[in-house]
Amino acid sequence: MNLLPILLFGAGVATCVYGNAIPAGYDAENFCPPPEDIAPCTCFKAPITNRVTARCSKFTNSYEIKAIFDRNPNWDLQDVWIDESVMPFLPAKMLEEAHFQTLNVSSTSLVTLFDKTPVTTPGLNLYLYDVKILRGFRWSEIANSNLLLMKTRNMNIRSLGQDFKDNIPKGVRRLSFENTGITSIRNRAFSDLRNLKILEIRRGSLKKMSRDWFPRPWNLTYLDFSYHKIAALPDDIFADIPMLSFFVFEGNLLSTISEKVFTKHTVFYAFK
Repeated sequence: MNLLPILLFGAGVATCVYGNAIPAGYDAENFCPPPEDIAPCTCFKAPITNRVTARCSKFTNSYEIKAIFDRNPNWDLQDVWIDESVMPFLPAKMLEEAHFQTLNVSSTSLVTLFDKTPVTTPGLNLYLYDVKILRGFRWSEIANSNLLLMKTRNMNIRSLGQDFKDNIPKGVRRLSFENTGITSIRNRAFSDLRNLKILEIRRGSLKKMSRDWFPRPWNLTYLDFSYHKIAALPDDIFADIPMLSFFVFEGNLLSTISEKVFTKHTVFYAFK
């Protein structure tokens, strides 16, 4: 299979997500507070994206991060990266009052994601990679956010059930779950997500797919259910998804496909 269309599509996604890049010649020092005001966090202009980024590593006290943002209310940030930390929670106030667009949490252990549900947030891209939440991830914690994108990897999310359906922000455009241990998805779980364009659920333990998970009609463009234990595809899996261009289904137990699946549908697909 020619993977060039998919690679080009991925490049387009990256351009979309990081479309507000800072112009060439931008000096991050003009927008970063004095280092002593934000230590032990650091502030820099990220390579490739040219975005003003705060990196806060090896924290053990949630209130220390909160204090840093309290001291710098006019910090003109775009991305916040919290890495290699062990804390009770992330301060909700950080999301409510700061104006950054991306929160990236990696290699971090928390008791709960936030100390309280944030009242509201600006348009938010949320990345949770290798994050352990002792009380489990609760979708209600991001219910009030203006979530645009959420990507998780190596984090425990066993199911997408009623809690997900009731609380996932309806304006989200991209969802990605990889190696999160997903075993089940309730009917109509995504039925309210009519703005969703990209859905990736990879490396889980699903044994079936159902068209009833999704809205009708649906303007999704990219669908990836690779590396599960799915042995069959419903005949109507692509029905009423007129904008779907890419379907990735590698690493499953599929042996045959009904021709009805692709009747009247033009979709780039990857099976292996």
